[in-house]
Amino acid sequence: MSKEDKFFESLRDFAGFTGRVGFLLEETAEGRMAVSESYKECSDIKMKCRESYGLLMERMYKAYKDPSQLDNARGLIERMYHIVDISKSILGQLDMAMVGETPEELPLMVRLSAASLSELKKIMDYTTDVSENFMKMEARCRR
Repeated sequence: MSKEDKFFESLRDFAGFTGRVGFLLEETAEGRMAVSESYKECSDIKMKCRESYGLLMERMYKAYKDPSQLDNARGLIERMYHIVDISKSILGQLDMAMVGETPEELPLMVRLSAASLSELKKIMDYTTDVSENFMKMEARCRR
């Protein structure tokens, strides 16, 4: 397995964290999951995300030497990490506020966010063979 393949394998796992927090947000906003339960699971995901962040960055530096490629990869990794962090913050605020009902706009916003994060995860899964899956990746990006 090449260094780039190892990097993308780790990146796919990392993208799974964002997909999972999107699911948690959606389940919470729709009332199918308790806020405290979602917050706890999101905290666990953030801890796993933090643990794998170092290995992912290490693999990134082994796979790429070009500064522009490094910047692009680093930017993607940091954005995915921030998605997990922001999701935890949102769930934490909902948990502390102990809202009886979520605001009516929240489920729609969360559904859109969760769908986007799910698409991101699926796009990352296609990186096993970009040349073969390019059309599928492009279609998911447009979606």
